[in-house]
Amino acid sequence: MSEAILYSRQLMIAAGQSGWLLMLTVIAGLMAAGMTCMSLAALAEEPTVEKPLHVGVSVSNWDELQASLSKYRGKVVVVDLWSTSCDPCLKEFPGLVALQQTHGDKILCISFNCDYIGARTKPVEYYQPQVSEFLVGQKAQIVNLMSSQPADELFEKLELDSIPAVFVYDRMGKLSQRFDGKYHSPSKSAEKATDGNLPRPLTNEEEAEDAPKFTYEADINKFVETLVNSKP
Repeated sequence: MSEAILYSRQLMIAAGQSGWLLMLTVIAGLMAAGMTCMSLAALAEEPTVEKPLHVGVSVSNWDELQASLSKYRGKVVVVDLWSTSCDPCLKEFPGLVALQQTHGDKILCISFNCDYIGARTKPVEYYQPQVSEFLVGQKAQIVNLMSSQPADELFEKLELDSIPAVFVYDRMGKLSQRFDGKYHSPSKSAEKATDGNLPRPLTNEEEAEDAPKFTYEADINKFVETLVNSKP
């Protein structure tokens, strides 16, 4: 009889110990789950860090650019000549980026930077940091080139009075329109029309008032859209 009682007590003690072990296991599990939830919550609260935008810039010259146009047959190509020291260029530049976004793979937009002036102590690479900084700020994920030819020589070669200047090529790679200092917007010419509503040549004063002679919004976008929608 005493052995039976002793055996019963041992079972009770064992059961009690198992209960405590089970309880401790449950508590430990709850604590681990709580810490995990806290960790997940902390991660969720951490701000998302955007990866820095990469914008490629290559050094080239105008002749190389012209030779490369054959690779883009079937697309309308828009080449924007600009400089970081040219305020009108910087003002119009977002229009180039927006143009590429609007028409996608139907066109190719190329920015052709003209910061290099030919100084021996300031090679093309000297200007690359400031050019890249501006392009990143504009999110200019297009073809970005820097002229290896001094700006004055390039302007003389292209018979450019000033920049900004935009050259638009049709799908066959043929120059279709130059937007530069000699271009007169039809809409602005109409404002200077005679009483018979016929455009007349602008005076020197009016030309000065009309600078710049074109904008993406008023002129280039419409012209490019016409080329894109034209039959091949």
